[in-house]
Amino acid sequence: MNQTEERITDLPAARIGDIVAKNYHAAGVFKEFGIDFCCGGGLSLEKACSKRNLDLNKVLEKLSGLEKPGRAVRKITAHGNPVF
Repeated sequence: MNQTEERITDLPAARIGDIVAKNYHAAGVFKEFGIDFCCGGGLSLEKACSKRNLDLNKVLEKLSGLEKPGRAVRKITAHGNPVF
């Protein structure tokens, strides 16, 4: 991770929209659980899970899988060079 990237340290308190903005792959997790990440993006993850009667720990487990080594997506620059 480079110095310009910020990591969300308190996911349960983070807003859904902010989580997706930091990692767009989180949108797939939210879609899987039926969590609205567009219009409902202002809710915290904890409140969104509570609203849908979801197990917060299951959602967190799925989200944590997005950051595991080997599942990370490399960005490609305009010149075709990978950014790690």
